[in-house]
Amino acid sequence: MQQTQWTNDIKRMKKAGVPKRRSGHKKKWEMAIESLKKIKDKVPHECTIFDAGYGELRPFLKELDRMREKFIGRIPCTHTFWPIDVRLNRKKKSKGRPRIYPEVYQKSVRPIKAKDWAKKLEKTPKKWQVIELPLQKRKTVRATRIRVFEANSKAYWRPGIERWLIIENDGEEQKYYVSSFPKNISLKKMIHTIHRRWTIEQGYQQLKEELGLDHFEGRSWRGLHHHMTLTFMAYCFLQLIKNRKGKKRGKKLHASSNQAMDSGSSYRSTMPGLPSLDYNAALDIFCPGLAQCYLTE
Repeated sequence: MQQTQWTNDIKRMKKAGVPKRRSGHKKKWEMAIESLKKIKDKVPHECTIFDAGYGELRPFLKELDRMREKFIGRIPCTHTFWPIDVRLNRKKKSKGRPRIYPEVYQKSVRPIKAKDWAKKLEKTPKKWQVIELPLQKRKTVRATRIRVFEANSKAYWRPGIERWLIIENDGEEQKYYVSSFPKNISLKKMIHTIHRRWTIEQGYQQLKEELGLDHFEGRSWRGLHHHMTLTFMAYCFLQLIKNRKGKKRGKKLHASSNQAMDSGSSYRSTMPGLPSLDYNAALDIFCPGLAQCYLTE
């Protein structure tokens, strides 16, 4: 099915009860940015973490930069980056329009793919670290990082924004990440932050397997959103009960439902303490507007 097939079929959308305000087609990353803008100032957080499905989209990263949102996420091995010490031409032109942004001085130089950066860094083993992850199995990964300029396909000879390129090898697969974290951040902190994404994945897995998030078989907009709202309400209720039990036992529990992550050495977060759980706010963290949709429609 083509991406716009549903949104172009007005009769079908009307039959399903899709509101007119939602009739236009939106890309997944655009909806993600919209959701992030809604909760950015309401939900205390350290950064945005994403998988390669978002990491491969340069417009998504650009929007995060505009929002001044710190992020770290996986990217394809083919993404290219300029060395941080690449020689740039900053001289003003004698003729024509003045140069606003510096360009690469030597046009025979090319940006380097992430996988080729890994091969290059393998020649200096001292730059790699073995980092232990706080998991039940005490899993470790071998990782390194390097400061680079992002390549810009629309302005090929003009290096883009400065980033961290992180390379991680768990013995089975080599993964690549990009981050807007500051220069003084430690590699260990970044690797630990990357793996926090799995707590979210585990949460959605439990929503589907234990609470039936993916069991909806209806054909209406309202039915789908009511089903999702009730599922998230049930999840938030169970999290509330879990945290209360933890407090009675004198244990500090994470908001994550991933027991494998919680049972290992704790991740140290600089995020301020979250307020007491309100189910409307909790629902909006996962899917903004769902609680309001359920209460008003």
